[in-house]
Amino acid sequence: MTIADAPGAGGCCLVAKPRSLASKVVRAYYDYKFSFADPFALTSVGADRGNGFSLQMVTGQFAAPPNTCGTEVNMGVLGAADVWGADSIIFETDVHRDVARADPVENHSAILLDGFLDHAPASPSATISAACNGTATGCRHSPANKFEESPLQAHNQRIEIHTGCNAACTLCNPSAHLAPNNYARVTAWIDCTDCKDTAIDINRITTVPTIQRCVVINPVLNTVYFGFTGGFRSGASQQGVTLTNLHVRSE
Repeated sequence: MTIADAPGAGGCCLVAKPRSLASKVVRAYYDYKFSFADPFALTSVGADRGNGFSLQMVTGQFAAPPNTCGTEVNMGVLGAADVWGADSIIFETDVHRDVARADPVENHSAILLDGFLDHAPASPSATISAACNGTATGCRHSPANKFEESPLQAHNQRIEIHTGCNAACTLCNPSAHLAPNNYARVTAWIDCTDCKDTAIDINRITTVPTIQRCVVINPVLNTVYFGFTGGFRSGASQQGVTLTNLHVRSE
């Protein structure tokens, strides 16, 4: 699947069949490759291509998934003011710096919630770090133009969501997903190796997560629609992405 939306608009493609989230372990894997190299994050010279894409999970309580997408500047993400975006989990891959959202200079990945794309510490979307070792909800990548390197390279993302967790997400038992154990440990690995098999968990001791977040699961997210969103500029700032090898498992 290639996302390269019309200027000013965001694009999205959500799977029509909802998946169970509560009382489950959800695992996903996909490959992606951006369309154009861009050294801007390294040099601050030239046009900053953008914006980026996300995998977004929204409520599955309705008979069909949303038929609209978010804006270009929001990478097609359904936002906080949208009935769908207001309760959602977002895996962001952002290659354009937006100062108004406290974006870092570096291209970055993050786990965001409820349509909020702001990385400011006081915002609902928490923190972003250069550590990229699972201690923060966002990763400032090195090199700074990761994903837009020259020559372009394919990258991957592995996702795991374990439900039935305590409030610290140190213990998770999906079959016991009831308050107070109604939290989820949301984890992503960027550019992992031997991580395509969604039938098993990744050993997070030997393969350290890139980003991680502990979230309480609103009951409206007990089942979810999921899919990709994107928002890309035109002209000298044009960008796009091709996504392949998507595997999703809920059990």
